[in-house]
Amino acid sequence: MKERFLLPGRSFSLITAALAIGLPLLSLAAPVHATPATTFAELNFRRFNEEPFTDPGIYMVEYGTNLTSLSHTSPRGSIARFTADATAGTLRGFADAVNGNIVAEIGGDTVRARGHVLDYFTLRGPTPGAPVSITAYFTVDGTLSGSSSAPYTLEAFENAYVATQFTSGVNNDLFALWARTELEMDDCWLHGCSGFSVPVHRETSFALDIIEGAPFDLYYALDAMGGWAYGGSGGTSDFGATGAISFALPEGTSITSEGGFSQTNPIPGATPVPAPSTLLLLGGGLAGGALLRKRSGSARR
Repeated sequence: MKERFLLPGRSFSLITAALAIGLPLLSLAAPVHATPATTFAELNFRRFNEEPFTDPGIYMVEYGTNLTSLSHTSPRGSIARFTADATAGTLRGFADAVNGNIVAEIGGDTVRARGHVLDYFTLRGPTPGAPVSITAYFTVDGTLSGSSSAPYTLEAFENAYVATQFTSGVNNDLFALWARTELEMDDCWLHGCSGFSVPVHRETSFALDIIEGAPFDLYYALDAMGGWAYGGSGGTSDFGATGAISFALPEGTSITSEGGFSQTNPIPGATPVPAPSTLLLLGGGLAGGALLRKRSGSARR
């Protein structure tokens, strides 16, 4: 896969737009059911100095067919982790960037952890080939945070970012959020400011009409970034706890995926049918009990 990296700049709006556009680059424009479920994870550390991006930084990438997980700490102490687990239906990203130092002319890091899962699902129900209406959910929870700053220090430009994508067929949802605006960072530069902590809860759902037994695809992606392009300031994007898919299914149906995901909605109150081996054991126990009672009665007579 050929990767394109975003160039830094001082325009916050341009950077925001570029990142929002950049996330779909992880996606296949039109997923075709020709390969098994795939997962992808990428870590990228960039150090900013007088000539941003002349230092190639640290770049890690992995593909997998079931579980992909990356973790790295840069020499300057920045941390990035990402796990894409198709079996659990989860994405977990964490990016913590270290600040530079303006007086010492030392650039900080901008750290990015992102990845996705493309998986194929099949619903099974009581009527083969019947149309079924379900709802697919993608839920992400986390926090964007940064430290306090005195005037004219690089901490004034601490920021953090998160973006998600959830796609199935013609349904496509994109979400992107920076913790702070450019005006807030400029004001912090002039006057100093307290730290920030922005909780993020994002739940996206699609109502899907599918056919029992016919596979359909889901694509879900998460992009976590700590730091901002201006000067390599710090910041933390912590989405390492939850980022999960789930389904609302009709009673008596179940859904599985090529990546190993499974979910069932049984019929309430349904009596499980014992396995043949259980019936044999039960029958043998009843017969044995009857024989013992018969012998006991003969002994008393």
